[in-house]
Amino acid sequence: MTLPRPADSTSARTTADRPGHRWADRLQAPAVARLLLWYVVLLVPTLFFKYSYLRSVATDGLAATLASGPFGHLPGVVQYLLLFRGDLLEVLVIVLVAAAVGRLLRIDLAWLVAGTSFVALAVSAANWLSFETAGALIARDNVTLAVAWIRENPLALLSQRSDRLLVMAAALLLIFNALWSFSAFLLVRFGAAGLRSRIVVRALAPLVALVWIAAALSSVSYQAHDAPVPESFRGYWSETVGSLVGSESWHPYAMHLPSVARLDSEYVRAVYPESMYTDMAPLVARRSMHPRRTHVVIISLETAARQYYPITDNPAYPTFFQMGKRGIVTDHHFTTMPATMWAIYSMVSGTYPRLGRSLVDYGDFHADGLATALGRHGYETTFIDSYHIDWNPANGGHHNSRLLRGLGFSTLVEPPPSTGDAGSSDHGYAAAVARERQSLARAASRIADANAHGTKAFVFVATILGHYPWRTPPGAEGLSNAEKIPLIARDIDRCVGEFLQTLRDRGLADSVVVIVTGDHGLRTVEEFGSLGQRMQLGETSFNVPLLIYAPGQLDAPVRIPFVTSHVDIAPTVLALVGIQDAPLLIEGSDMLDGSPCGRTTFLLNGSLRPVDGYYQGGRFFAFNRFTGDVRVTAGPLDPCTANPPPAAGGRDSTASDARAAVNLLDRASQLFDTTAAIFLQRDFTGGAAPEAVIISH
Repeated sequence: MTLPRPADSTSARTTADRPGHRWADRLQAPAVARLLLWYVVLLVPTLFFKYSYLRSVATDGLAATLASGPFGHLPGVVQYLLLFRGDLLEVLVIVLVAAAVGRLLRIDLAWLVAGTSFVALAVSAANWLSFETAGALIARDNVTLAVAWIRENPLALLSQRSDRLLVMAAALLLIFNALWSFSAFLLVRFGAAGLRSRIVVRALAPLVALVWIAAALSSVSYQAHDAPVPESFRGYWSETVGSLVGSESWHPYAMHLPSVARLDSEYVRAVYPESMYTDMAPLVARRSMHPRRTHVVIISLETAARQYYPITDNPAYPTFFQMGKRGIVTDHHFTTMPATMWAIYSMVSGTYPRLGRSLVDYGDFHADGLATALGRHGYETTFIDSYHIDWNPANGGHHNSRLLRGLGFSTLVEPPPSTGDAGSSDHGYAAAVARERQSLARAASRIADANAHGTKAFVFVATILGHYPWRTPPGAEGLSNAEKIPLIARDIDRCVGEFLQTLRDRGLADSVVVIVTGDHGLRTVEEFGSLGQRMQLGETSFNVPLLIYAPGQLDAPVRIPFVTSHVDIAPTVLALVGIQDAPLLIEGSDMLDGSPCGRTTFLLNGSLRPVDGYYQGGRFFAFNRFTGDVRVTAGPLDPCTANPPPAAGGRDSTASDARAAVNLLDRASQLFDTTAAIFLQRDFTGGAAPEAVIISH
């Protein structure tokens, strides 16, 4: 009888030691399984929050935006793979670097996975709050401003139902964050141990590999087309870090600057297309205009979209209606940026703010414009705020006052701290109106004092009554927000009427030019949502009312038929009062000689959103840097453009349009940077405005 021989142990060992088996075993080891789990645990929320952000900035939905963007010719799956290809790489780098650091510091991998997951989701929750309110990724300046505003107005955070829902959603996100991170800890500690690691690798590795291969093929298909690369092609985390930390590299004091005349020439070439009419002056029926030295007052209405502030040619607002009979009015006036201080900057300086960090962050500056030019001619320059001037904590809590000093104001006036906060429940609607009445009464006093001194006054009054959340006049609690806002304008009308009556009583009725305009329109998701609108760059954000009352210079109304901007206020007012200081570095033009007609007018967003735009030839162009989408919509008719192109009702996503928009906005940004650098490099010892004095009344 022959006994069976035992298996050849040498043969078995040889099979197990084959290179293929060794590599298979290594690839299915617990360490590999844990890295794969870590990668997926971070990648899933990364893709979710990036998708949520992209969807929030896509006006017509992300699918429609992608279909009409620079890679709309590609299949939908390829479009999404292109969007997320940067994230695939960034998450991989994060995992590998964190694993190496953890190994070096001997940190347990399960705790490292849980920790990185918790931090990533916490930052993403903050990002979500940011783009759901401001439409932008979280940024240092936005966080600073938001915290400062909430600290001074704590009740504003929960004043609206939508605000309360947002806070609840943020709390739920934090709870989900804790659960997700704890689950990741359990999966890595126990789910990828021992033989279970093989199951994890076999389940996840083919899926991850397939996504990587598909993304690589999508990149190859896109590179064959000559189109600008959207910022969304970069990863979510690099964009978040760049937004939060700030990646701007600008050295204004190292710039070699052109002369003012040279810069003005370059600006004119950039903003005036060749199709413009050469003779524009007849477009404005100037009637009889008599330039004369008068007092000047600018009244800035807070968050005053023209759609909800129909103050011109409207008998429902008797003061403004009568002012329009001897003033300049237009339906197509635009702010430069939906941010109060930068709107004020443009009104007073006659220039656009730069796209990037505040020029105050780089030092003191000295701008041309109304306050500076009028100050040189003996005007007493005063800025009156119905709120606290230096509520912005930037630059040691002096950002706004330094900005106003650079604009040329010598005196700053604000209410005392005891007056109350804009969002405080202890100071209702009547008290808020009383603050505006007090601000205008102080303006009248400044004018009377200057007149007594034998000189003139330039006074800027910044109101706060229209700030979101919209206040409710007594008896109007049941009205919709769209019906409440015109009531705010009604009470401003009454306050301005009292101001003008005070001037009449003092014999100064015809010795003043009064400009009434809005600082900006709607800005945030909440503001748009409270009025049943979807946030987008357009007229609701930028179109504001404009009324320039000049009874001593105009004997009949003057209607401007073309688009004007806040940068045009300064040169127009200087023309009305007969001051022509040259060369002034001003990017705006006199409305009364028609020169803004046919010009490209820029609509900038700064750090609020990744969308900047401009008006040109009867159309609005909005370029989304994150999606690469160019949206073209109909705007006011441009009477100075020969053969204006048909206005698009939707999108125009050709690569040439995108390149043209990018090139023009880049060129404009360079010009605005140069202007700011000139302001910064001026010697303050040579005729700069004196140190502004803040007075609390």
